[in-house]
Amino acid sequence: MLLNNELNLSYPESFHIMDEEERSRLQFMTKGAGECIADPERHMILSVGWQTLGLMPSLLLKTEDIAKKMCDSIRRSMEPYGYKNEALLSRNLDGSPAQGIRYQYAASEIEMTGESYVVKHKRTLYYFHCYSRTALEEGNAGILDGILDSIHWS
Repeated sequence: MLLNNELNLSYPESFHIMDEEERSRLQFMTKGAGECIADPERHMILSVGWQTLGLMPSLLLKTEDIAKKMCDSIRRSMEPYGYKNEALLSRNLDGSPAQGIRYQYAASEIEMTGESYVVKHKRTLYYFHCYSRTALEEGNAGILDGILDSIHWS
């Protein structure tokens, strides 16, 4: 899948691109440019959103600072759902450092695990959010790693 004419990622055949009706049922999604894929059998959703920055902000903003703001925003929006911070994360996405967080929450009394990352590539911020049932986290973690490891920039 090619996103924003520069981000390529691959995902397993069990995933599909979510349509507007499916996306409208999600409680934690934000509006804006992006795409969502889901694997209903594995109870996984991955969203990728992006925001293009002006020249000066793109030069001044650091990924660590953006990640801190993203983590604070996630914490505030998830607090009513029993948000629990698990770990700060960092990884490399095809040469670009990504910073993020792993957390747990409850959706309709189902324990969920989320991983969220932000990466700055050129003048664009990319946000990756993956949600999975906690009971399936062990198997799903490898799938998420495979998707994120498939990323390459055009």
